[in-house]
Amino acid sequence: MAGTLRMAMKQHKNGAYSWAIASASMPFLELGWEQGSGYFFSSESHETGFLHVEKALKAPEQLPNYFIKNPELSNTELFFVLMRNKLLKIEGMDDKTYYFAIPGLQKQILLREFVRKTSNSGWLITKILPLPAGQ
Repeated sequence: MAGTLRMAMKQHKNGAYSWAIASASMPFLELGWEQGSGYFFSSESHETGFLHVEKALKAPEQLPNYFIKNPELSNTELFFVLMRNKLLKIEGMDDKTYYFAIPGLQKQILLREFVRKTSNSGWLITKILPLPAGQ
């Protein structure tokens, strides 16, 4: 399954730098906050000790209806939690693509390695894209 890990430089307390994961984007990390109708905890649920919570949490397709959407929860945090709890395993990488930001131009360059049996092999610019919001 394809995904993207964006790397960035991280400065340590001693002044040294290292690479670190800045963001993760993978289709299965999309939380799908679309809410249906008819599924909710009534405003009187506290009076019955929230009896229906266990039943509600056993229906994954209805989960968004029972949560307050948290726009602060990012795919990167979800990726971190899955990896930290050993619920996600990376078995390998087939392709590496590098994005480089161009300061002052609000653009990024996408580089990919092409391995061909011709002389046109190596790292080539494949796209010039706008910078993602907030970068």
